[in-house]
Amino acid sequence: MQLYKTISTIIVSFIIGAPILAQDLNDSLNLKVVLATALENNFSIRINNNNMEINKTNNTLGNAGFLPTIGVQSSYSSAHKDVEQKFFNSDEIRTIEDGKRDVFDLRGGLNWTLFDGMGMFVSKQQLNEFEQMGEFTAKIAIDNIVASVSDLHYSIVVEESKLKVLEEVLEVSDQRKKIVKDKYDAGRASYQEHLAAQVDYNADKSLLIRQENLVKQQKITLLNMLAVEADLNVSYNTNDSLKVLELINLQDVIMRSSLNNPSLLVAQREQNIAYLGIKKVQAEQFPALNFAADYGYMYSDASYGNLSLSKEFGLSYAFTLSWNIYDGSNVKRRKKVAQIEHENSLLAMQERELQLKNEIILAYQNYQNNLILVDLESDNRKIAEQNATIALDRYKVGRSDFIEFRQMQTNYAEASNRYLDALYTVKLNENELLRLSGDITKTLLMLNN
Repeated sequence: MQLYKTISTIIVSFIIGAPILAQDLNDSLNLKVVLATALENNFSIRINNNNMEINKTNNTLGNAGFLPTIGVQSSYSSAHKDVEQKFFNSDEIRTIEDGKRDVFDLRGGLNWTLFDGMGMFVSKQQLNEFEQMGEFTAKIAIDNIVASVSDLHYSIVVEESKLKVLEEVLEVSDQRKKIVKDKYDAGRASYQEHLAAQVDYNADKSLLIRQENLVKQQKITLLNMLAVEADLNVSYNTNDSLKVLELINLQDVIMRSSLNNPSLLVAQREQNIAYLGIKKVQAEQFPALNFAADYGYMYSDASYGNLSLSKEFGLSYAFTLSWNIYDGSNVKRRKKVAQIEHENSLLAMQERELQLKNEIILAYQNYQNNLILVDLESDNRKIAEQNATIALDRYKVGRSDFIEFRQMQTNYAEASNRYLDALYTVKLNENELLRLSGDITKTLLMLNN
């Protein structure tokens, strides 16, 4: 529970702090800043945090029924009437014109359920479970937002890396265009080769412009998730690189998920609440003892009736014992329904446990396979880079044609993109395993970028 209280405190401190503006994110789009902004601004997190506070506010002894209710009541009445009265012990008729009667009553009352078959204790346990479930539900929202934000952040880092690759490719294409122009001017290159160099340069320039636009679009999408208004005058530069975490252990993830996964913990709370529902119905089968007390003052002044003046001042109280012996078997029916609901909650928790374990195994399998691909594509990238360098040198001295050179250049760009895609996929796998284990928020906030 300490983890959820700590995270809740962090979120509250973010919310009451100064808002993060678009300008504050310029040149600061590292993962910690992005996550901090999301925890502060994201509307879904703030709504779930408020719902958590509602459950916490409702968890009181008074709401559970332990405490008495106390009220004060006051009244004043006045009557003006013409009255004729005849008494049993006399034949005389008494006539009163404009007779009046004034009554003032002031009372304070207390009602207190002393025993209700332990129902109030069950209610308090249910409120405890609802408060914990609210914390876990808020944790689900936090983890999902953290996963989505970090996934998109990693994607931006990847796309910016691809942008750098395209800048390198364009720079080489520009060199090739100048080499061909010099050769063409000297009569050592054909006009076709000269045009091909210009076409390839333009194609590379087009890819670069498209990639720049893609990066800008992703950054605006990220700002929307952070609930920050985009500013076209701000560059929002990232200064992160993608680093694979230490090798994740499957059994460790499974063990930590059984303790920390918030969706599983919500299912456990739902099971506990369903069980307490049975206990709540059972409490109705016991007698109930109530206490009521009244302390008040009443004053009556009348010019007709049996009493001309009456005053009352003092305490009255009563104990009431009630026992619902038979109610058409409705208690029995509700108990049966509560038992079925409890059985359903057990099945739902077992289903969630099985789903969670299978999701972890699948994510871990993808994680291992993609780690292999990262190593493979890393080697391919190095080889492709060497080939591209050799091809450029051969092309400069006329030992290869432009088709061979262009092929090596394209191979390098494609190998670089495959490596970056493989690395990005591993980061997604890491996030998924961390999310399933219930540790994604804590782990990513503690990373050194």
